Amino acid sequence: MKPEGGQRGPIAAIVFASTGEDIRNCGQCDLCSIELSPSMDMTIGELLQKAAQNDPSVFRSTTLWHYDPMLHMDGRCQTGIDILRVIEAMREEAKLRGISP
Repeated sequence: MKPEGGQRGPIAAIVFASTGEDIRNCGQCDLCSIELSPSMDMTIGELLQKAAQNDPSVFRSTTLWHYDPMLHMDGRCQTGIDILRVIEAMREEAKLRGISP
């Protein structure tokens, strides 16, 4: 089991390698600045920003595990990031690090 901080590399690089999505482009636009569900502890924009800053706390975020793409229109942000693909990649990375909901 890998430690929570992991030795696997920066989160943004892992997400990019897995999905081709560059979460560093997230600008926390209006679409992601609202809380989408009462069970989420941060907005999607905040989650992406923390991941882009390589903050491993994102893997324990309730937002990561409770995100419902049906509440987020088509899952695409204004900068073109495929939110659903990113969330799935981050969930997989969390599992590789031994973290699950």
